Amino acid sequence: TIEPAITFQILYQFLIDQIGEKLAKTRTFVTTSIKLGELLEIAKSNELEIFEVIESIGGRFSVLSSVGFFPLLFAKINVDEIIQGAIEAHKRYSTSSISQNLAYKYALFRFLMYKNFNYKTEILISYEPFLIYFNEWWKQLFGESEGKNLKGLFPASAIFTTDLHSLGQFIQDGSKNFFQTIIYIKKPKFDLGIKKLVQFNTKINKLSGKTVSEINFQAFLATTLAHSSYGNNPNLVLEIADSSPKTFGHL
Repeated sequence: TIEPAITFQILYQFLIDQIGEKLAKTRTFVTTSIKLGELLEIAKSNELEIFEVIESIGGRFSVLSSVGFFPLLFAKINVDEIIQGAIEAHKRYSTSSISQNLAYKYALFRFLMYKNFNYKTEILISYEPFLIYFNEWWKQLFGESEGKNLKGLFPASAIFTTDLHSLGQFIQDGSKNFFQTIIYIKKPKFDLGIKKLVQFNTKINKLSGKTVSEINFQAFLATTLAHSSYGNNPNLVLEIADSSPKTFGHL
């Protein structure tokens, strides 16, 4: 596709400018098909290291392959834990019992919202900024899988509380053609305590002694209540234990 081709051209030239072409070749890795493609030809002709993309894996599913794993390793994220989480999820959600299978329940909820209640849009809402690209992947996953034959839910996403300031009013009081799926992480990886600023007035210090995650949780409760009870929007909450690589792989 054109986006990675453009990125490759820009970054490879930058690498050459910094360390020279000879060293640039030793520090360039290509994740692509080993059967065909322009990137494959470039890699072969320049003797670049190649990591295989299995032909049967579509782009939206390639996150759990060398396509996703290689950059994750550079980010020092434990890929083994991600794989373990995915394996556990596959085992857990392979049961045919809807009552015991959360993945089936989610699929059934979406189907009923679309077919029985005529909702056309699903908004995936996350309360952790680091999930922004998980949201983007989710949109690709559902958009490419379901958007066919003039059918399917339109997948949209938002990061709260940031997007509350732009979308909150519409979600609560705007047109009612959507439902919300909310991801809430009970124990985020990072948290900050708020210290009292004695040099300022008491109003700004009302939240001193709290943590950002505590405030975020209250925002989650209040917003979900407002959008469901007062805004009359269906809400499905996916409560996640933590933000570990294993949990991410499971998700």
